[in-house]
Amino acid sequence: MTFELFGCEIYISVPFTAFVALLFLTDKTGMMSITASAVIIHELGHIAAMKILSAMPRRIELKPAVLHIIKPKGTLSYKKEIAILAAGPLAGAVTAAMSAAIYFFAYKNEMLLWICTSNMALTAFNMLPISELDGGKILEYSLSVKLSAGSAKKISLIVSCIFIAVLIAVGAAMLLYGYNNITVLITGLYMLILMLLKLRK
Repeated sequence: MTFELFGCEIYISVPFTAFVALLFLTDKTGMMSITASAVIIHELGHIAAMKILSAMPRRIELKPAVLHIIKPKGTLSYKKEIAILAAGPLAGAVTAAMSAAIYFFAYKNEMLLWICTSNMALTAFNMLPISELDGGKILEYSLSVKLSAGSAKKISLIVSCIFIAVLIAVGAAMLLYGYNNITVLITGLYMLILMLLKLRK
């Protein structure tokens, strides 16, 4: 299904629609739906910033586990790129803060704590200075303001390698010490694969 919104073409694939329907039908606790909503809030933050900065994407493609934003033609300034990248984590942080405030001062519902936790976890993860994440791109563009693009890329790549190594080491240590959770290790390995694929291009 394809439609237009604010001059941007939106494409929603059939598998994505089926995935969302299955999620809502099978998620009896609501936890997965809240996690998915945190991702949506994050991406809407990026899109809102693009709209404000007159840099609306030409096309947005929604597929299972993937939201592909095709940027407008032409290049944006580093400051605009940084603002757009920071808007996603900012949206998550604001949502988390609001959820926590409502929980502590108005309505004590455990779901609000999960909303807060999901958004804060996603925000913290995306702000890691790894090249494939918002934090890594913000680091590279921030360095590019003062340094050459090549130097900025090299420094951000070194920082990415360090943080990916830390993720993998922490994930492996968790398994060795009996924590039956491989999420951190898989995430670290996934980030490593993405970085290697990027370097091969």
